[in-house]
Amino acid sequence: MNDLVRLNIHEFTAADEEKVKTVLPKRYERAGRFADGEDRLRCLAGGILLIRHLGLENEDKLLYGEFGKPYLAEGPQFNLAHSGDWAVLAISDKPVGIDIEHIGSRNVRKLARSFPAEEFDWMQSEDALERFYMLWTMKESVMKASGRGLNLDPRSFSVLPAIEGNNLEIDGAAWYPESFVFDDYVIAVCSSQD
Repeated sequence: MNDLVRLNIHEFTAADEEKVKTVLPKRYERAGRFADGEDRLRCLAGGILLIRHLGLENEDKLLYGEFGKPYLAEGPQFNLAHSGDWAVLAISDKPVGIDIEHIGSRNVRKLARSFPAEEFDWMQSEDALERFYMLWTMKESVMKASGRGLNLDPRSFSVLPAIEGNNLEIDGAAWYPESFVFDDYVIAVCSSQD
């Protein structure tokens, strides 16, 4: 079971900011270090999603895995992402990862070097830009769901089996990333099949 929620950063209120400041002071402090106002809002919006949808009452409930992925000792599993106008949260009873990208917001040529040859070849089509974002967000969601993040080399696995409807096998675990488009964003969410 995966639940996905999103918050437009422009709907974030002063009351929300005060709530994040009170409940998640470390996140509030981190948000204050962003020079860009929208980066700050994305960070704060992620915090309010945690508070609203996980019932988080204080930062002490957040624990961190070996590679820095946050989790709650007594569940549920969750993962945050943000891009452009949106912050998104995935909640599951199994390990989960989520990524969102605003189409056109990245240097695709540079990032496409992170794809194995078969993914790079699949990307070459009329809708190459959308395919790039589908691949990228699916990879990010897998890397985040595994708890390894960037410690899992995106060139070490292909998400093409998932695009064809199959699970991915990584380090003995089965993963299934899914991708969808809304407006000019691509979202991918991945959870364990075990």
